[in-house]
Amino acid sequence: MLGMRATVSGDIDLTGLEPIWIGAPDAYHTEPTFMGGVWRIAALQLGGTLGLLGAARDYLQSLGRLETDAQIARLAPVLGRALAAFGLIEQTAQIAQGPEGAADPERAVALSIQARLLTEELAQDAIAAVERSVGLPHFAHGSETGRIARDLATYCRQAARDAMEQRSGRTLLTRKGPLSEVWRG
Repeated sequence: MLGMRATVSGDIDLTGLEPIWIGAPDAYHTEPTFMGGVWRIAALQLGGTLGLLGAARDYLQSLGRLETDAQIARLAPVLGRALAAFGLIEQTAQIAQGPEGAADPERAVALSIQARLLTEELAQDAIAAVERSVGLPHFAHGSETGRIARDLATYCRQAARDAMEQRSGRTLLTRKGPLSEVWRG
C-alpha cells in the first residue's frame, strides 16, 4: 500500500511458541473494552488529522501563503471541528473505561463508535482541504503533506464501518428520553 509504509508492517512467524493465556475464553471480545475501545482509534485519527493540518500550515507559511483568505477559509473550519472532537473523545474514553461503561457497555460502545466515525470523516475532510490548499506540490514525491495524507487515509479505512454505524445508531437512537441525555446514561 502507498500509505503507512513507515510502519514496516509485515508478517511474524510464531511457529514453535506456546501460548500463555491471560484471560478466559472470549475475554478479548468482552464489552466495553473491545468495540468500546475504538475511541483509541478516534484519538489516533484525530492526532493524524492535526498532524496533517500542522504540516500544511508549515508548508503554506514557508511560502508566505498561510494568511490568505482562501487558505484560512479552507483550513480553519476543519481545525475547529478537530478541536471540538477532542471533547468527544475524552468524554467517550472516560465513559468507556470507567464504571459507566461497565454498567452500560452498549452505550459505551455506541459512543466510542460515534467518536471513531466522526474522526474518520474529519480526517477525510482534512485531506481534501489540504489537497486544495497545498495544490499540486502535495502530490509530489517527498511531500510531507502527501505522505501524512496517504498514511491517514490508509489508517482510516478500518473494517465494517457501515456495521459499526448501524450498531451505534440503533443503540443511541432507540434510548428513551432526550438525545442530549446520552452523555448522562
